[in-house]
Amino acid sequence: MNLRLVAVLLVLCAIGWWYSPVSPRVPEPPPPVAGATVGCPMPARAASGGAPLQSETPRAMPAFALEAATLQP
Repeated sequence: MNLRLVAVLLVLCAIGWWYSPVSPRVPEPPPPVAGATVGCPMPARAASGGAPLQSETPRAMPAFALEAATLQP
């Protein structure tokens, strides 16, 4: 095979890999919609060894069935 053809094929493969979903590059996030507020408040932090943070749940919420257990809200 011609060395120049091999070099061109390698460059094309590298460019295709770079734009593929498995490449290491991180795409830029999309810009926010006009009028939208950007930001999300961080959740409260629990103290080390303290009680877990919990919130109220609706009484009508059913239990969650998992493989190892059933979780009751």
